[in-house]
Amino acid sequence: MTPLRRAVDLPSPSAPPQCHKPFTVGVLSNRDFRRILEWTRPDGTLTGLRDVVVARIMTPVDRVVTVPPEASLLDVARLIIRRKIGCVPVVTDAARPCGILGQKDVMRALITLAMGADAR
Repeated sequence: MTPLRRAVDLPSPSAPPQCHKPFTVGVLSNRDFRRILEWTRPDGTLTGLRDVVVARIMTPVDRVVTVPPEASLLDVARLIIRRKIGCVPVVTDAARPCGILGQKDVMRALITLAMGADAR
């Protein structure tokens, strides 16, 4: 299984956790893709993209920011803002991914909680 396939296999944030796939290689983020732009020539062209492998641009697992399933929503929101990241893999103590929390997921949950508090 390739690193890209592992990322695609992670359940969506609305799916129930299924902690069964090891998280051993790394992740491929928007920031990683943007790094390819550094290879742009002065004339604006990019060459050799067909030969680029995921491992060359991905964030290695030792640099991936993760949270445990029991992390508080507020702590995840602070982490996303502080680290300027778009999403955070949710990983068990056994280093198995359970899901991904993105900026939109966190905002949606915070708004839902805030609206519920206003309704009381």
